[in-house]
Amino acid sequence: MLTVSRGAVSAECRRRTLATTTQLASRESEMHKIATHNRPTGLDRKLLVLTRVFKTEDDIPDTLPITQINRARDIVRITVSCLIMVLFVIAVPFYMASGRRTRDRGETEWRRSKESGWRSYERTS
Repeated sequence: MLTVSRGAVSAECRRRTLATTTQLASRESEMHKIATHNRPTGLDRKLLVLTRVFKTEDDIPDTLPITQINRARDIVRITVSCLIMVLFVIAVPFYMASGRRTRDRGETEWRRSKESGWRSYERTS
């Protein structure tokens, strides 16, 4: 039967833990280096020109910081969201006026479906 002293086991365990921690730290730093720059796609290039970060698509380098690409995406996302909200605010009064005119004429969905016999439980046999 093999016997190992307790001190030898804990020293070996500490050595393996230190080696694993060092490997993880080096992998993490390598991943960080890779993740800081990104190659922009065609859409990213168009967004960078649209947000006026670069004048033309030819001016854009092969790799860019991810933060710069994300900033251009965020600007476009916020702009589109604001435009949708403005269009919604403009469209709501027209929709309300259309509903009021329909109500004043007496054309309601309930009456229309009742007259056409579309609802089966409204029909009398």
